[in-house]
Amino acid sequence: MKKVGIQLLLIAGLFLLIGQVFADEPSQAAIKQIRSSNGSHSTTMNSDKKTTILSSDGKIIAEEIYSPNKRFYAFADLDKKITTICEVIQQGNIGRRKSFWSMDGCFEMLGLLNDGKHLVVGYHGTSMIPIDYNKNQVMLSFFKCGKLINQVGLDQLITDFSKLQRTDSGYYWGKYLGLNAAGYYVVETVEGEKILFDVKTGKPVKVKSEKLDKLPNWKTFQDIMRCYEFQYPDNYLLEENYDLLLKRKNTGWIIRISIEEIADYPGDLYDTAKISFEDFAIHRAKLMCCADGCNSSQYATDVEGKKLFVNPNNLDVVEFYLTVINETYFEDSEESKIEKSIKGPIYAVSISQPDESYRVLIFELIDNREKNLQEKEILKKIINTVKALK
Repeated sequence: MKKVGIQLLLIAGLFLLIGQVFADEPSQAAIKQIRSSNGSHSTTMNSDKKTTILSSDGKIIAEEIYSPNKRFYAFADLDKKITTICEVIQQGNIGRRKSFWSMDGCFEMLGLLNDGKHLVVGYHGTSMIPIDYNKNQVMLSFFKCGKLINQVGLDQLITDFSKLQRTDSGYYWGKYLGLNAAGYYVVETVEGEKILFDVKTGKPVKVKSEKLDKLPNWKTFQDIMRCYEFQYPDNYLLEENYDLLLKRKNTGWIIRISIEEIADYPGDLYDTAKISFEDFAIHRAKLMCCADGCNSSQYATDVEGKKLFVNPNNLDVVEFYLTVINETYFEDSEESKIEKSIKGPIYAVSISQPDESYRVLIFELIDNREKNLQEKEILKKIINTVKALK
């Protein structure tokens, strides 16, 4: 009985200690409280930009977003009408939230910069405005630590209001695209314009790109959100899907282009302080080769012919080949058939800024039957046109 009593006292003391640890975090307690209010449970609905918290009866009670580096977190309490920004402090595998700053009001939160100080919010109707809209309607508001820096009205986004698209519920004006890789906020209007804003000033900005000679009879692909561009031949077709695909007209797909960002993966998968850009890129390229079927497997082993160089736009590039194993298994037999092939050339181009975690474009020729000298030369020319936008 004495042992049981001692154990109960220890457990009670542990809970008391935990309560003391979180006592200096009112925002954390408020978050916990709101997650369990208005019913016996709450539900989170995740999107690529924010999480909406619902009560058990389906009512939206809070919204939350993270900064791109996941070090800061904005939480809007819709009942109390308070928006709180917290710093996420890692303790082992657990992230504690410590209140950083707050302000009165709840907003359509759009983006929180990596410094945790600058927040951009938008119009609650998101992509739709009412039929009796006001041209001066505020569509974007920029804050620094709760202080309003600048606001952008509808008439600063739309030049020709006849282009607004009428629907049963109002007019479609455009959409909020989010923070791009350079930290600018991007909106796309119904007029087909993509407008970038400096979140620290609330002012529109232009993409910075060194003007280099354009190759004759080549087109330019530009990704405003991921901040890169490259050129490719006029007689090639480009398809945007999960990856980018390039092909000559009347042929199969020849070149696949994918982007890999180290920030997309768990922190324990890559040691960002030690891993090099080329090692990260090669590891991702190896994983792209992996495939399993009912009676076969494919995987990459050795790296061959690795070359490091800098392209004309001062971007680091690694060129390499991979040994790919195709292993086929047979029923009622422990033996398997192994076939080896060489995949490449594969190019990985670093498009990350010096103070940014790795972002890498990976270019590869898809089909061995298409890998003639002409296609390899074209791929190398494409690599030399890749630029990072600032």
